[in-house]
Amino acid sequence: MAKSKKKQQFIAGGFVEISVSNQRKVFGRLLPLFQVAVYDCVVEQYTPFSEKEIIKKPVLFYVGVYRGIVTSEKISIVGFKELTNEELTRIPPVFHQSEPNIEKCYLIYYDGREERTTPEKCIGLERASAYSDDNIIQRVEDFYSGRKNFFVEMTKVILDRSDPRYMNPKVRWSFAEEKFYRV
Repeated sequence: MAKSKKKQQFIAGGFVEISVSNQRKVFGRLLPLFQVAVYDCVVEQYTPFSEKEIIKKPVLFYVGVYRGIVTSEKISIVGFKELTNEELTRIPPVFHQSEPNIEKCYLIYYDGREERTTPEKCIGLERASAYSDDNIIQRVEDFYSGRKNFFVEMTKVILDRSDPRYMNPKVRWSFAEEKFYRV
């Protein structure tokens, strides 16, 4: 009888292995509020890892994820280490922006605090959203291939109403030009 995969639970502090294409993997760390820090550390699929080595690597990006992401065949929990206060304070906030009133923005911190802010202060931050395992893998592959990522571009803060993403359902992404345009 074949063994079934043990049901894994999302627990902040868990280390995850994320299988990407070409028999490679990257590592991430589960964070509060269903976020993952993905490290700049690509290795061959069967290369052993050390949690101490991984946390020394720079973080490529932090993203919100679906709670059940650790039950995916592509993402597995491979270790655990309690998050320190220092590690928690390094987690950047995410932002939320009102669709009709783009001036209305909030920063959301790892501990659940919210703070009203301006769109300009959201530049470079992640929008409060949830990535699937495939979205994370695509973002990693795009990063290492030097391509812009559709989800990153789509969720950037909107600074003015002339942005083609503002209140317009008829927006398309040009993969050749790596930008949005209205249709």
